[in-house]
Amino acid sequence: MNELDETLCLYQIEPMFLQIDHEHAPQAGRIKPSMKALLEYVHRYKPHLLMCFGSEANVLARLLKPALKCETVFNRLPHHLEDVSSKMSRIGFWVRRFMDYKSWDHEELDSDFIYFGMSTSNIVANRVLVFDEDPMVPDFHRVSEESQFEMLKISSEQEDFRCEFASKESGLLLISEKMENYELLIDIANANGLFTLCMSDSGRGVHDGVNGWLVESTNERRLIKCLKNWRTMGNEARKVLSYHARSYQSYHSGLHYFCHILGLTPSQRSIKNKIQSIP
Repeated sequence: MNELDETLCLYQIEPMFLQIDHEHAPQAGRIKPSMKALLEYVHRYKPHLLMCFGSEANVLARLLKPALKCETVFNRLPHHLEDVSSKMSRIGFWVRRFMDYKSWDHEELDSDFIYFGMSTSNIVANRVLVFDEDPMVPDFHRVSEESQFEMLKISSEQEDFRCEFASKESGLLLISEKMENYELLIDIANANGLFTLCMSDSGRGVHDGVNGWLVESTNERRLIKCLKNWRTMGNEARKVLSYHARSYQSYHSGLHYFCHILGLTPSQRSIKNKIQSIP
């Protein structure tokens, strides 16, 4: 929620947040999970746009949509961000197929957006991650040994990418365009703050020097050089690259892209941030 707030504040709108609360008496910014409470809140503040995140909020707003008298956007969250404890959330989970919504679930084939919270784990300088299913793994293993890197394998079939990436304590993903869905996996890695080293002849998936480094499949010498640069640079420099990778993903398929799709007008500060993030 904090990151959504920070992003929305970069656009020419005044965001207000409303939370459905099952535990406490209604207070500022919180309502009970009822149609009456939501309707009263919307009629009181008269928003131009109502963004609903999660099955519970989606169901309440969908039932009231004709009476809300404002534009409404429904957002389907991935399972790990859903509150599955409430009855309304469980109902929303099953009726979602009958609703028009924007999906933030990367496991859905036609997902619209991707979001992961920023990782706060430590980064081991000489550790690189690869996907076990990548056809280039044998070549990556040889190059990693030559570059004195520890190569850790992870599966592309993850229930929780954030925890998996954090547990490996690496800020660098090595991937090839031969890997199935490699562009999606690069987005997921960038969203988790991982810089990407991609072997690709097509040039897709990585904006060289922004969200990763792009290496042609025949240029093994550059691949080794990039690995050594990563290992020898300072920790603060690696954090800067992580920040830029995550910022790039936000404009490509994350929160900033979401604002763009909704037609929100960016402020000068937002435009400045984009220029700095995507040269």
